[in-house]
Amino acid sequence: MNLIENRKFELTKDKWENQLKDKDISIVKNFKELRSLISNSKQFKMRENQIYYNFSNVWQKLSFANQTDRVLIQQSLYRFKPKEVMQIKLNSMQGETLYSDFILGEKRKVSNIFEILSVIDRLREIAIKKKLWTQNIEINHTHLSFDLIKNKNGEINFLGNGLSETDLFQLKKIKQYYREKIIIKAISFSLITYCFEIDEL
Repeated sequence: MNLIENRKFELTKDKWENQLKDKDISIVKNFKELRSLISNSKQFKMRENQIYYNFSNVWQKLSFANQTDRVLIQQSLYRFKPKEVMQIKLNSMQGETLYSDFILGEKRKVSNIFEILSVIDRLREIAIKKKLWTQNIEINHTHLSFDLIKNKNGEINFLGNGLSETDLFQLKKIKQYYREKIIIKAISFSLITYCFEIDEL
């Protein structure tokens, strides 16, 4: 993030911390802190060295945000008021990745299924012209909240910002139109990502 976006990020974080002051809730500061909860919580499980979090009745894969994810957070903070931002990626079997433009949403919503299908079709057309074979399609978007830890009377709970039921419903609807694997990912202000994928319906 540049200086302006970083300042906005810190101000947003300070605002959250002030609201949570004197409560049994704190912001997740980094991915290492999150990993420390795994062995003491039924909310998580490990599989093939990956962390999974049970949210919206599915196990979502957790990771630390990469550079591309951080750019989406930066775009969310770029405006006067934070807004959700989406970007769709087509990953090819040849190793080349095609990116859509940034799709600007609102505070709690970004895009709709018709716009997403249109963007995917445009990326597929570009891939065909470049003679690329599609390996998978990623639908990445931001969630404008920090992840939280609630510690009450020694009982610790993780309050994550995972993929919502609406996100997952859209994923299933989109998959009906394509043979390739479809991946959907949410990125929180704590720079934690939540991922779910569908290979076959």
